Amino acid sequence: MPRLPFALALALALSLAAMSHARAQQPTPPDGGVIAVATADEGADGTCRPSWAVAADTGATGLYSVRGEIVYRDAETAETTSIPLQHLFPYPDDAGIARDRSIVVINSATACAALRIEITVEHCTYQQDRPAERACPPNMMYQGGGGFAAIEVTREDKGL
Repeated sequence: MPRLPFALALALALSLAAMSHARAQQPTPPDGGVIAVATADEGADGTCRPSWAVAADTGATGLYSVRGEIVYRDAETAETTSIPLQHLFPYPDDAGIARDRSIVVINSATACAALRIEITVEHCTYQQDRPAERACPPNMMYQGGGGFAAIEVTREDKGL
């Protein structure tokens, strides 16, 4: 019986450490803007599993979501995985900052160093008039935490 409480204590300690680590990796958005940071994580088989940490200053903008498309392309074989881009910010903290996190499973056995991430931002929605499609905040940044072949961003929202 003494092993069960020890196992529970160990699991709790690991969970708290993981939460602390995740908090340390949370990006800080620019005033009135959005920042999205991709991190390259590879599984034991060498396949890339990109993860995203996104933060938005929703207190200043009323931003609710960013929509578009992300194509993950193997730079060596040209294999692709297309996934809708959807960052949601329904619950800001007391400072008006809302966060979104995701982990992506791609359809190819691509190493992170060979993975190109092609992001197309199509439109944003805002709390006050959603689902109306509008331009996103001008100070929106997509960054790679290193380890990818490239990250490219195309903004199609500016004409809205």
